[in-house]
Amino acid sequence: IGQVIVLRNITPFHELNEAKTNFIATVSHELKTPIASIKMSTKLLGDERVGQLSDEQKELITSIEGDASRLLRITSELLNMAQVETGQIRNLLGLLLKSLGRFNSLSLIGPGD
Repeated sequence: IGQVIVLRNITPFHELNEAKTNFIATVSHELKTPIASIKMSTKLLGDERVGQLSDEQKELITSIEGDASRLLRITSELLNMAQVETGQIRNLLGLLLKSLGRFNSLSLIGPGD
């Protein structure tokens, strides 16, 4: 009794996966700027120096701020996921660990040392 080995070119699947990851990263990155702008605008609108707001307007601003924060969190998570898929997170993790190592070595030196 023999064995049957089936070989299949999976390059198109890898290319599609890479395109998907790049698309998610691009969309996430592009959405962060307008979301940050919305958050800044709501902060300015809520500033009492600009003018008094009615209770209904204050509720709307609070709702917009919450929604913008949620969208920003989602886009950040999507961007992180895309970075993990492309392997970029490993580079970031390495840099973070190096920075923490430098911080720890600096914090070991006391004020009088």
